[in-house]
Amino acid sequence: MCGFSGCFSHNKKLEKSFYPVPLNHRGPDDFKLFKNNFVNLNFFRLKILGGVYGEQPMISENKKWLMVFNGCIYNYVEIAKEIKRPDLIRKGDSRVLLEFLSLKGFSNLKKLNGMFSIVIINIKKKKLFLIRDRFGIKPLYYKIKKNIFYFSSEIKSISNTFKLKIDFDQISNFLESELYPARPNTFFKDIYEIEPGTINEFKKVKIKIKKFYNLEKQVNALERKKLNLRKFENIFEKSLKLRLRSDVPISLHYSGGIDSTAILCKLREIYKKKFPIKVFFINYGSKNNLDLLRAKTVTKLLKVKLNILNFNKHNLKREALKVQYFMDEPFGGIPLIGMSVLSKEGRKNNIPVSLEGQGSDEIFGGYFSHVLLLMKDLYITKKNK
Repeated sequence: MCGFSGCFSHNKKLEKSFYPVPLNHRGPDDFKLFKNNFVNLNFFRLKILGGVYGEQPMISENKKWLMVFNGCIYNYVEIAKEIKRPDLIRKGDSRVLLEFLSLKGFSNLKKLNGMFSIVIINIKKKKLFLIRDRFGIKPLYYKIKKNIFYFSSEIKSISNTFKLKIDFDQISNFLESELYPARPNTFFKDIYEIEPGTINEFKKVKIKIKKFYNLEKQVNALERKKLNLRKFENIFEKSLKLRLRSDVPISLHYSGGIDSTAILCKLREIYKKKFPIKVFFINYGSKNNLDLLRAKTVTKLLKVKLNILNFNKHNLKREALKVQYFMDEPFGGIPLIGMSVLSKEGRKNNIPVSLEGQGSDEIFGGYFSHVLLLMKDLYITKKNK
């Protein structure tokens, strides 16, 4: 996880510097600043791939493009080979991404396998583009004022330049419905988020949006394809192996649930002898709670060490406030606090990257309760026809 902030203007010199709230918590390993008459970029880096070659802001080899990028391009090795630049692989996914976009253009974004928020600027033509991954995994926010475009990985980073105004209508709707504001709106007035799966160009003090990914179309296309268990397992294994590409150690946040158990079992298959992944489990309850017993049973069968963290309920308020600071907007409950505690433990062990099973229980067969809900839904649907 890295973080960036900045501002851009087509025709107005940025005489005053942009002083955003620092995002060191997103990128504690390095900080770089780029500034000229029309752009100001601040980048906070968490080193995962590429070593010194991954430093940002980054300029393309042809000197045409300037980029900051937060995320990970899992298939960067394959992308480097596609553009016939295998020499870039050792320089990491950021360099591969920039040269790929420089050579192939934005029409080839569908070839990227990863999570990303990208700000890329055509230096000669003074054009600003903002790109966000298919599902909006990596955040990207913006504000336009007096013909200047401000952007950041976190809302708070913009707040140092502008006083944030809470949108109480959005708050009221959230409390009543538990629904987040419809994109691109946020809980703050005049602060917007870049929509997932889109390319956004700042043009004539407005945003011009073009979609490069449509989830509904993809789902409809998949429904026409046949997928057996063997094909599914091959896709799952390939997906996991891509995510194991890293210059730093990796951990697994293990809950004992179906999705994280599937990941752990597949990791055990991949690493047949020495198992390099440190497995962390956070225990919210007693010593004999079901999740813990399941986690102990599975790790014992797989001959994997289970590192247990006992969550102190007395620290709940303090940890919740920390998470709230990082998230800026309402977050999804206790599990996110647990993830924050696990991530902090990982950093203590110099393990900045973690694998997690989130929201994939249904893909792996789900729980029996899900089957009952499906049966109920099918019954109601048939009854209403």
